[in-house]
Amino acid sequence: MKKLLIFSAFLFFVFGIASPVFAAKQFQVDTGGTLTTNLKAYYKLEDVNDFYDNAYNLTNTNTATFAAGKINNAVNLVRASTQYLSIANNLGIDGGAISISGWFKIAALPSDPPFVFATQSNATSKVRYQLDYIYSGGIYTMRAIRLPVGGTIKLATYNVTLSTSTWYNFTLWYDGTNLKLFEGATERATVAAADNGVTAAPNIFTLGVDSDISVGTYHDGLEDEVGVWSKALSSTELTDLNNSGSGQTMTDVVATAKRRPPMIIQPQ
Repeated sequence: MKKLLIFSAFLFFVFGIASPVFAAKQFQVDTGGTLTTNLKAYYKLEDVNDFYDNAYNLTNTNTATFAAGKINNAVNLVRASTQYLSIANNLGIDGGAISISGWFKIAALPSDPPFVFATQSNATSKVRYQLDYIYSGGIYTMRAIRLPVGGTIKLATYNVTLSTSTWYNFTLWYDGTNLKLFEGATERATVAAADNGVTAAPNIFTLGVDSDISVGTYHDGLEDEVGVWSKALSSTELTDLNNSGSGQTMTDVVATAKRRPPMIIQPQ
């Protein structure tokens, strides 16, 4: 890439050729131009790749497929087939500020155990974050969870019966002090949460199952446009991601040098 940039600059300087000098990523809607700030990974879920910079590509376990989603395709996870996506990495987030935001659509209502949409866990502060949907005592509940492993679990909960025909935009949000659950830009629940864990936890990020994997908390349905940030998203950023319920995605933008007059080299 470095050699390409140097060659492009040479063409521009000597011949006045306007050639691409770098490619960047941007969101379709980004009012303050801040959605890529502290962005760790972004999964469009057309495939398993981290679209932002390919630093945290996922592994597809048990051959999950990709089908029509909120925007273009989404990953289709089948609970009975124990399908999920994962990477043995904490995405550079170690118990501090985090936002996990995405679009989710269930294929059926959960019974037991819950449907886990996403989990991030780290081995240093021994804290696990989880976004899931559970059925208990006759009530369906969306949950944002912060679990200091070996300590006291903190839950921001919202009782709601989701429709199997509707896409929902949920965000797990933590600013270092409070854990919140958002639906779109609407705050649905908040709870104080700040402790670190005391027993071992893995470095892992998953879509469609929790970090223990073996306990069977597989999602049954679709997931699309999932982003992970090492910050608590602002209300403007949450509003932009939801985009009035339409959703949005990340795109490639190629910056091009402005054409200049060619340099004339006189013969000797």
